[in-house]
Amino acid sequence: ITTFIHGHQVLVNCGYSYPLFSRMFPTLNQPLIELVHQTAKTLGRPIYLVDIGAAVGDTILLVSSNCREAVQHYYAIDGDREFFSYLKHNLASRNDCTLLNALLSSDVGSMPSLIRTHQGTASAQGTGEVQSTTLDRLLHDVINASKIDVIKIDIDGFDGRALAGAREALKIASAVIFEWHPILYRQTGNSWLEPFDILNECKFIHLVWFNKFGNFSQITDVPSQEVLDNMAEYCLADIGDDWHWDVVALKSDTGISMTDLARMHFAQRRISRW
Repeated sequence: ITTFIHGHQVLVNCGYSYPLFSRMFPTLNQPLIELVHQTAKTLGRPIYLVDIGAAVGDTILLVSSNCREAVQHYYAIDGDREFFSYLKHNLASRNDCTLLNALLSSDVGSMPSLIRTHQGTASAQGTGEVQSTTLDRLLHDVINASKIDVIKIDIDGFDGRALAGAREALKIASAVIFEWHPILYRQTGNSWLEPFDILNECKFIHLVWFNKFGNFSQITDVPSQEVLDNMAEYCLADIGDDWHWDVVALKSDTGISMTDLARMHFAQRRISRW
């Protein structure tokens, strides 16, 4: 069907939920907008953004509609063939995007096939096996050219697996924003501790947490396993509530202000353009 996402006419599958949710909850993606703005401001130049779980292109349309001049180039990655066909259609006229049809994990090998848990997402919970690769291998030349600044990940419980295959990319990146969704980690058989273990190993020790509606929650360093387990159990206690967080991870030497990220002054001023 044809609809509009962030002012752009797009083609999506019937039942794709993002256009509805972005209108119902206009604060939903404010953390990403603020992170892109703050990173470009800190680096003093437009950034390179990696979008893992690009779906039909809504993240790129969101960012370009709200802070177009902050991004030099996008690397949009999605493993679902139907979503990727819409991604190509919706971004066909752009010359600032590299589109890649791939499933990311910790190793080059195989992973569970994708299934639709609902029409707005594809999750690796299938009974079959499909080919996987790593971000480091997929963007090898880009990494060697130091053209990665922000990595956004939203792949339904496989965020930690993708980070485990991105250690070289993390060496040059300034920030990561990912979805920490313990319900999906349990459903996919992955560890909800893994993203934090990888980030801590790669010196992304400072975290800014936002709730599932995009509102600021807290600032911490990487929590202990006990704290993370307690937070996960809170999310799992009521499956119907679907509780989760979006987490921004920063290195100590990035210079990006965690307080400015939390306040989201820039993103809040852009809300009328969503």
